[in-house]
Amino acid sequence: MEEEKPIVLDKVVKSSELEEIKYKVSANYLSNFMRKREYLEDTIKRMAFIPRYCYENLEYMNLLLYDEKIKGIFIPMVCFCDIPLHQIAYHAAGEKGYGKFGIALTKEWGKKNDLQNIHYVNEGSKFLKQFENTMNMIIQNLDQEKSKLFDTLSDSMLEHLQYMKPNYGTMKKEIDSQSKTIKKNFHDEREWRYIPRFNKQDLPQIIIEPKDSKLLAQEVNGKKLTNAISEIPSSFLNFSVTDVKYIFVETDKDRRAIIDCILGIDEPTLSKDEKLILISKIIVYSDFEEDI
Repeated sequence: MEEEKPIVLDKVVKSSELEEIKYKVSANYLSNFMRKREYLEDTIKRMAFIPRYCYENLEYMNLLLYDEKIKGIFIPMVCFCDIPLHQIAYHAAGEKGYGKFGIALTKEWGKKNDLQNIHYVNEGSKFLKQFENTMNMIIQNLDQEKSKLFDTLSDSMLEHLQYMKPNYGTMKKEIDSQSKTIKKNFHDEREWRYIPRFNKQDLPQIIIEPKDSKLLAQEVNGKKLTNAISEIPSSFLNFSVTDVKYIFVETDKDRRAIIDCILGIDEPTLSKDEKLILISKIIVYSDFEEDI
């Protein structure tokens, strides 16, 4: 019997050659959804997303700071999902959804702007255990004299931490004006993130949740820190008309309002032709809701 030969890649595909490779399972665009029309209007008027500090629950990890478990961290970010149009209903609608207003932009735009897809991990896995051990070694030695190797390793691990999420978990959401904890399959979101880089003198890159989390919530959710990001234009995630694939609105009434919003943008920002192109990309959620 002839021995089976191993499969060998005879050529590594370079990123510059990937333009001809179309996505078959995931989408060819990245979507950002929001609950209110005014959020969408603000984004279109700026032609940019402004990051905000978002809470990431870390209780699935065993990270310790001064012998106390780190419950969570706040990271500045803009989040997108990599979900095809026919599967978008679960992500956008319902109490677990993120809203029926949104913008979808090309993945080429995402790659150019340093968006990165999330690394989903299984709680209790060997990989996660190794990550926890390394992170705890770094945290325990933060007050010690550091070497170039330590700085490089700690920067790399902290970078990785900002793009990690459990496959399954819980999150807090505002439902009917009340904060509720819901269970989520995070892997289904196929999340990509944009994380701006701040100078230490401007804003913190990561905020660790302290004992008194209510005080921190007042600082972050009270908009003090998040509003400060709007004063740093270099942190904005800009896009152009050619980057936009779709604009999602909930109803025909919302479509008319978004059309008025686009037409009201000053000429230097958008030309007449660009306004018409942008208007042509509007999709009314209620029109195709039954089909998805």
